[in-house]
Amino acid sequence: MGAWGPGLFSDDNACDVRDGYRDLVGDGLSGPGATDRLLEEWTSQLSDPDVGPVFWLALAATQWKCGRLETRVKEKAIGVIAGGTDLVRWQGAEVRKRVDVLTRLREQLDSPQPTEKRIRKRFKDHTDWKVGDVISY
Repeated sequence: MGAWGPGLFSDDNACDVRDGYRDLVGDGLSGPGATDRLLEEWTSQLSDPDVGPVFWLALAATQWKCGRLETRVKEKAIGVIAGGTDLVRWQGAEVRKRVDVLTRLREQLDSPQPTEKRIRKRFKDHTDWKVGDVISY
């Protein structure tokens, strides 16, 4: 896992957070329910200085885009941006690019969010079942 650029979703963890949130809401959980479930899944990693800030930024951006931005997530993301904790792992010209990304995200989070969008359940083209597994209907 890692980052391949200064873009918000140029990071494996950010993509995992975005996809996880969308999958949970698509599976029928409410926005706060999906947030709670993600917090449970990511609890052990949130204290990591490379993962925690990315988690909050990606979750806030995803919720805003879906029209479901929660106050608690927005406050955490703005705290990450204001505190500069996400910039520690960036160097040189990449720092300036990341600052620009975070500035745009801050402006986005402070702007009115779009109306709540319906999130469809993701099509799964594989299963965890093995040959010989028994199911009942």
